[in-house]
Amino acid sequence: YFDHVTTQDTRKDSIILMKGQEFVVKNSVLDSKSLYVERFSKLDVQKNTMNILYICGTLNDNYLVRDNILLSKGYNALEVNCKIIPNELKIYNNLKEGSTRQFLQITNGSFDTNTILNGNTDYYFIDGIEIGGNGKVIIGEGSSICLGKMKRIIIYGNLELNGTKDNNTNIQSGKEGEYWEYIKLGEGAKLQATYTNIKDFNGVGNAEFNYFF
Repeated sequence: YFDHVTTQDTRKDSIILMKGQEFVVKNSVLDSKSLYVERFSKLDVQKNTMNILYICGTLNDNYLVRDNILLSKGYNALEVNCKIIPNELKIYNNLKEGSTRQFLQITNGSFDTNTILNGNTDYYFIDGIEIGGNGKVIIGEGSSICLGKMKRIIIYGNLELNGTKDNNTNIQSGKEGEYWEYIKLGEGAKLQATYTNIKDFNGVGNAEFNYFF
């Protein structure tokens, strides 16, 4: 449990590695290359200043990450590495200096349970998105899906893109000058979109893929 803790004069390559059951850090300044949280039963990270926050492992319901200032200029300033993210992703308003939107990088974006992704956030899926047959993913208004090296969305369950007239939802390539490829809908899958912008779309022309969006 950290509260108003400051680390100083650390080596540039230093990492704070947390493997404990409960990790609570608030109102602190952590001068290190990154903060790496590997396993937890409770995670509460609020109102801190740090370089990179990396969360590894499947999240449970008992977590909250909000209102942190991230100093890294890289894509992975805030990254979650997990296969299943249950319920609402309670990670919001973690901003880089000078930014007004949260940028959250997600590794292994595979969803088998109901999940809500919302807030003023660009979700960057490194390996694309796959929604299992029992999963339903809801993207809230104003949020964006950015696709990394595997630029595909594969749906066997449900995907809802809930933009509004005043606050659209975006699907786009994660890097400028690149394009993403396709959405695949499995049998019985559903895709519902309102006020959604589809950007940087390349598509596939091969006849083998004529059932792709």
